[in-house]
Amino acid sequence: MICKITKNGQPASSPKDIQTASPERTANSSSFNKYTGTPYSTRDLHLGAYLKLNEIEFLGTKRSSDGVTFFMFKDCPEIQKLIREFFTRGSFISDYKQAVDELKSLIGRVL
Repeated sequence: MICKITKNGQPASSPKDIQTASPERTANSSSFNKYTGTPYSTRDLHLGAYLKLNEIEFLGTKRSSDGVTFFMFKDCPEIQKLIREFFTRGSFISDYKQAVDELKSLIGRVL
């Protein structure tokens, strides 16, 4: 994948070569500031995790004026394919997301 990040800036030859962003990185991080393209952003935690799982370069987070956090990724052709896979009804990840969302909706519900 073109948009995977490696420790030396070259395409990854193995999973151990992949550099992952630490959770505390923000839109002010050096990766985000050095990226000259328009990043892909999502506020969907599940989709963000799926993109990270598929080794798409994570640039950081950005908070909107109304307090919503967006996960920023380097945009590349692979992202669109992964998004289609993620939202395809009947796929494992789509079914998993739906199950988690259903359980989350029960949290705090008064019987």
